[in-house]
Amino acid sequence: MVDLRRYWPSKKTTVQTRNGKGDAYGYYTFGPAGAEALPESTMSAGQMYASYLDQGTPGGLYLWHKAYGDASSSCLATVAHLHFGEDKSVIEAGDWLGTASCGGYIAFGYTDPTHSKKDGLAWSAPGGMRTPKTTGATPVAAERYGIGTSSQGAPGGAYTDHGPSGYQAWNKTLLIETLPTFTPAYGRDAAGVWGPGKGKTYSNVIRVIMFHGTRKPLDKGYKDIDCSAKVKQIAGYPSQYFYLHFPGYNSYTSEYYLAREEGLLQETLLYVENGEYWKKPDCSMGLLLEAEPAESSFSVTYRDPG
Repeated sequence: MVDLRRYWPSKKTTVQTRNGKGDAYGYYTFGPAGAEALPESTMSAGQMYASYLDQGTPGGLYLWHKAYGDASSSCLATVAHLHFGEDKSVIEAGDWLGTASCGGYIAFGYTDPTHSKKDGLAWSAPGGMRTPKTTGATPVAAERYGIGTSSQGAPGGAYTDHGPSGYQAWNKTLLIETLPTFTPAYGRDAAGVWGPGKGKTYSNVIRVIMFHGTRKPLDKGYKDIDCSAKVKQIAGYPSQYFYLHFPGYNSYTSEYYLAREEGLLQETLLYVENGEYWKKPDCSMGLLLEAEPAESSFSVTYRDPG
């Protein structure tokens, strides 16, 4: 069993990620929640969690600040609030979510399908994560289906459960493999030069994928988009693990390589079914779908060791 909690940095850590060409992508900060106030708020993360997201089980609160760009120009999109359970579960309970460019933050969270208690996206089930015991077997999943959503309607507004007619979500997280060592294909050498074949080697690495999708049940214009006929077959990405269409939901999948205590090493966007948000055609984004060379796209991004 793998304790996913051990694969995030135990103290505040900032990670810059880049595509193969060296263009900046994610500017992420990871770490246990502290007492400082959230952006544009007098609440700390702990206070927000207690007010809106409390999972009702013993554990600790962990934060993932997601900004995009480089250190000098990054824009904070959201602060993900993860509950690290004492039972080794990891639940993404919600976000301090930006609704405008670099601001307009609101509390956003999830409820169980009956709207009777708080819930969230499952990263790891109680007891930890397991890889397949035999080659080709299906990994043991952490999963949620039909969970509801809640949020503030505007910054500082009331926090409301959107009920059965609001957006619903699903997710499924799989531990694909454990690796004694892993070297990203791109990185920075001792002279500070970024490029292929310069990746740093890390020990005790896991490879994880998360499927995630949303739908709005009463939205008659909501498209059911199935990209399975367009998925490319790529070595190391068997389709039964890496593309999954869940009828009625618009979904995407991300892959993460994480090193124990180091955190994120490599992030891959495998596919996005609905391209509307990015003003791109459906079934055109992600490593398994897009035609753009991986080096120049942002489908695969790598940790900059600095």
